[in-house]
Amino acid sequence: MRLKNILSTAALGVVLATGLASCGPTDYSSVTVLAEPTPVVGTTFAWKTVAPSTQQEMYPGIDNPIFRQRVEQAFNTAMAAKGYQQVSDAATADLVLAYRVGVQQKSQLDVQSTPGGYYGGGPMMCGSFGCGGGWGWGYYGPPQTSVTQINYTEGGLMLDIMAGKTETLEWRALYKNRVTANTATQASLDAIAARVVQSLPNAGGMPATPAKK
Repeated sequence: MRLKNILSTAALGVVLATGLASCGPTDYSSVTVLAEPTPVVGTTFAWKTVAPSTQQEMYPGIDNPIFRQRVEQAFNTAMAAKGYQQVSDAATADLVLAYRVGVQQKSQLDVQSTPGGYYGGGPMMCGSFGCGGGWGWGYYGPPQTSVTQINYTEGGLMLDIMAGKTETLEWRALYKNRVTANTATQASLDAIAARVVQSLPNAGGMPATPAKK
């Protein structure tokens, strides 16, 4: 599969904006390996430059050299930790790496139900008029339900690893998460890159740790 075919079929609706981080205590992140090793052969790698091709990839937080440099540095570190060595000449590299990024605005409905009545939210209360309250309905009717629409940005980063000579796809993984506008630090991207390549076989064919979903 040539690089242009690989990138034309990329799921660009969910990829990375100015940084990736969960909102609040809930972890919304995931890593999906979209192409298993066939196997990945070689120990050296180089980068294939891919120009932005969609509106999602031209988002200001993405389409700037500082951010892209941080992404490449993060993967350089992650690949080195697995025994791969970066070289400058793609023509001589065993493997060629490329990544795509982008963002998507999404929303969801947050439904919360609170017990009704004066004693609806606490333990059962008893008095001269009987018992009421508890965790069910209170004195003044059924639980009250509120629906709130939450708008957020979903992003992700997709990494392709191809054979150096033929650019045949050998491995692909997609990271997704909710994003904020101020989390594109090098430390955050380093952690993301390490997680993306977690299940990639180590250089020399050594087994890798399965990716955390």
